[in-house]
Amino acid sequence: DCLLSRGLGDVYKRQDFSTAFVNQDYDFVTKENYLETIFFYPEKGLDRLEFDLPSLIELAKSMHEPYDSIRRNVYDVIPVVPSYDENLTVVMFPFTETRYRKDGEIEKYRFFERHYIRGGKIAGVRKWSQEE
Repeated sequence: DCLLSRGLGDVYKRQDFSTAFVNQDYDFVTKENYLETIFFYPEKGLDRLEFDLPSLIELAKSMHEPYDSIRRNVYDVIPVVPSYDENLTVVMFPFTETRYRKDGEIEKYRFFERHYIRGGKIAGVRKWSQEE
């Protein structure tokens, strides 16, 4: 019961993170919501990247730069508390994303992300993509 409620709390943290990213709400990137250093596996490439919080904000800004707006449609959200680490919740979710470029072009993607939440703070993200 305790693990289930913690898993649900981490689902809400993931939703807050996703909403903040789409809305370019960089005030959400704080030590209250993130570990001091987080990892990111982008959808292209195999390298693990690590960012401190100011660098994470710069990454998010660069990801938004070519677009007027980004919209997400999340299908479902699945929290998993691994048996090997009860302080970790892995929140998995597929979604579609529509990106509206400043030049008028529209890009559509399918994504699958895994957010790693440790002690109520986002520790990292793995991302996979598929173009529609």
